[in-house]
Amino acid sequence: MATSGELTDIMAKALGVPFETVREHLRNIRRKPNTITFSGYGRSAAAMQPRDAVRLMLAVAGSQLVKDSRATLDAFAKLQPLRHSRRSQPDPTDTPRFNLEQHLAWMMQRVIDRRSDLPADYIRKSKEVTAPLALTLISAASTGSQELPRVAIARNWLGGGRGTISFATLGWTEPVLGSAEYAATVRDSGLIQERHVTTWAIAEIALAL
Repeated sequence: MATSGELTDIMAKALGVPFETVREHLRNIRRKPNTITFSGYGRSAAAMQPRDAVRLMLAVAGSQLVKDSRATLDAFAKLQPLRHSRRSQPDPTDTPRFNLEQHLAWMMQRVIDRRSDLPADYIRKSKEVTAPLALTLISAASTGSQELPRVAIARNWLGGGRGTISFATLGWTEPVLGSAEYAATVRDSGLIQERHVTTWAIAEIALAL
């Protein structure tokens, strides 16, 4: 089981981000009580759970600047699944059963449970092989964009169920498959940031827990 320090190291390597940057994100989000499991140091440090890994991953992957860690986590973690039907418009009063954070933690646990027989797409092979995308985070990156909507696209890991689930800020009703649909809906977004997390990175993070 990984401690927060070990998770920081794995996260940095998996996402290709400097260790110091991930560590600062961890410090920022841990300042809010009960955000990251924490107790003791060294051998007595608490073991990280899928929820902890997901929260740190969202802060690191979704932030434009390190100082934005907590605002980024709060915004992305609470995104609600979009429910669109080919026959009818989505119902804004429909109450979702889960948010993005809960969905990602559940999916990460599935990777852990299948650690002995993971598909080849979850094993980093070489630079010549393209890793499938597991998660896309889309947001405005221009000045004063913190209040604008955010969107996430979670692709189904390990098969079964729906292939892709789109998540968005509460009240968003338009289908979204990428930054083009985001820009068309958020017309005053200015610069748009799109970040991707691969299946390889997800597996390396999950299997460290």
